[in-house]
Amino acid sequence: MTGPYYLPYARIDWQEAGTPAAPAYQDIYWSTGQGLFEKQHVFIDGNDLPARFEVLGRSHFTLCEIGFGFGLNSLLTANAFSQHAGDGAILNYIAFENAPVSPADLTRALSSLTLPTGIDRHAFERHRQCLQDAWPMPSPGYHCRWIDERICLTLILGDVNEALPELDAEVDAWFLDGFSPRANPEAWQTRLFGAMAERSRGGATA
Repeated sequence: MTGPYYLPYARIDWQEAGTPAAPAYQDIYWSTGQGLFEKQHVFIDGNDLPARFEVLGRSHFTLCEIGFGFGLNSLLTANAFSQHAGDGAILNYIAFENAPVSPADLTRALSSLTLPTGIDRHAFERHRQCLQDAWPMPSPGYHCRWIDERICLTLILGDVNEALPELDAEVDAWFLDGFSPRANPEAWQTRLFGAMAERSRGGATA
């Protein structure tokens, strides 16, 4: 879909074992056959999210991702939150994406995933289906979707360097998943890190 009111969908080249690659960035979205395993290790465990969710009580936790891609990080985070956070807690998941994938590519990627151990498969499937059903048109700006009664996803389509300075949020954890600095230097700039620091709550991790 193209036009004056829409961002172009990302072009996806599908490699072996269903691995998606972005020719525009000459990079892959995840290692062959290791999408969820890789992201669980780097982002979920790297930010110690399960343990932090367990002590939330009735608080809000705000997570911000630069580079939403196919949403694997959001699904893993939602799964960990569902398993470890108390009933009164709320997850605010904010994500930036300048090259949204098409609904067809999203469905293809999410339908062929191998789940790591420790995943609540029922909850993962529910969140996956909800993400697909709620996938927005690729119009620039804010798209707010509740993928669970306690999990709000705000997908911000457009240039993160323009959108992040306008974000009104105190962030507890950051996911930096916008391809490698070599492939996508626009997502790895000093002024972007400064904007992140200004919006980080004390004790925030990345």
